[in-house]
Amino acid sequence: RSHLLVSTPSMDARGGLVRWVFAVILLAFFIASPGTCAAVAQQRNKAVHVSVAAPWGATPLALEASEFFSPDPASGESGHLFWKYAEALPAGTIGMSDKAQYEAALAAATPLLSAGQLDLLKYALAIRQFSPMLQAHRELWQMAEGLGCRIASTAAAVAIVNGKDCVTDPGEPFKTAIKSALAAAKSASSTADAGMHDLGHEYKSANATAEGAGVVVHLYASLGSETFIAFHKALSRRAEKGKIRYIVRHTWPVRADVPGSETKPEPMLVQGYGVEMAIKNMEYKAVDDQKKEGGASAQYDDEDEEDEVSGFDFKVLLQRKPEREVELLSLRDALQSEALKAESTDIKVWALKDLGVQASQRILQSEEPLRLIRDLSHNLPALVGSISRMRVNATIREELEANRNYMHPGTNMIFVNGRQLQLDSLTPYNLYEFVKHETKMMDSMHALGLDTRSSRKILNAPSAGGGGGGGGM
Repeated sequence: RSHLLVSTPSMDARGGLVRWVFAVILLAFFIASPGTCAAVAQQRNKAVHVSVAAPWGATPLALEASEFFSPDPASGESGHLFWKYAEALPAGTIGMSDKAQYEAALAAATPLLSAGQLDLLKYALAIRQFSPMLQAHRELWQMAEGLGCRIASTAAAVAIVNGKDCVTDPGEPFKTAIKSALAAAKSASSTADAGMHDLGHEYKSANATAEGAGVVVHLYASLGSETFIAFHKALSRRAEKGKIRYIVRHTWPVRADVPGSETKPEPMLVQGYGVEMAIKNMEYKAVDDQKKEGGASAQYDDEDEEDEVSGFDFKVLLQRKPEREVELLSLRDALQSEALKAESTDIKVWALKDLGVQASQRILQSEEPLRLIRDLSHNLPALVGSISRMRVNATIREELEANRNYMHPGTNMIFVNGRQLQLDSLTPYNLYEFVKHETKMMDSMHALGLDTRSSRKILNAPSAGGGGGGGGM
């Protein structure tokens, strides 16, 4: 662009000034807009990505997995599995990547769960079922900050004794704070008021005493951090002796969305939702095919032209060998014709009469039935040839014929262990609660000595009202 700033002796003074000013403006435009060229280059990219984010930041997967072991208050569970999981997490887990945290969480949880429960945990992590609970813990930490408590580093932890004394060192400062709290509890006529909500995981002990009930310690820490491990050893030992009530709450270092930024945390993407945008180009283009200026490159300017056929990128080939345009285009047409012949299948009309039964049979026989349902829904024409040649199983045909007695054609229904789920209110989250209940029932029957086949028969048995499996959801 430097030649725009050069004037010649024959140039008119006024015209030269105008051109000079125009060149300066043009140069300033490109300098002020460094992304302009990149934006123009990316105009061909038609993909649109949409994400739905929660109003809070991302939560660690290793901590979410710990909430899977939270005891149900109605069942009277002790919550010992939570502490076994917390003690099984390796040191430094909280600083790992999401993938590494996921693998560490599953490694720590596998010895504690049955196969069905482990699959349920994976599903819970996939939909981020426990992220809101972790955010509730973080908001309680914000309340603790109002007491003057601070975490000095990303790997630190804070123990709050009786809702007022903040201790960050599990050594002598912690011992001193506990002694002072125990001395105050002896002289007090009632148990201590922690001054905070009871949300958290309490280390239960059979040796609880009235003296220990007067000292409540809330530990804010990240499971799997070295500081948590040090505090946990000291607190659990005193809780076992009944000297204190020990409650842990989650807190963790915020991961920035942009490295080096502490003001904008990484977003918490909400699972179970999808957004689709279908755009069709309705613009009609008039092309004069009598003028082929530029040869092959002009012919391939259209974005909708298929460049790659059977592994050959004809756009690149034509750019490299423009003198071979006729031969390359002939080869492209021949390959396209062969591809169309391979895709087309000569199927007779009478071969489609059992297609629905055959597709159902293929799904039932598949090792990944849900994946096959997706593939059939998205690309049935490409699979109809192989499916139509399947031999129909008589038992499956009879079962499908029986289902037609109470299901209208085109009806969508979901049954789990004989119980019908209501599709209009079904979400990934209440589906989790339902499957959790069914898994617990199966595990209870296994504990009684029943095998999987017998357990399924019991769960599929009609209820007293005549419905399958005890009613719907």
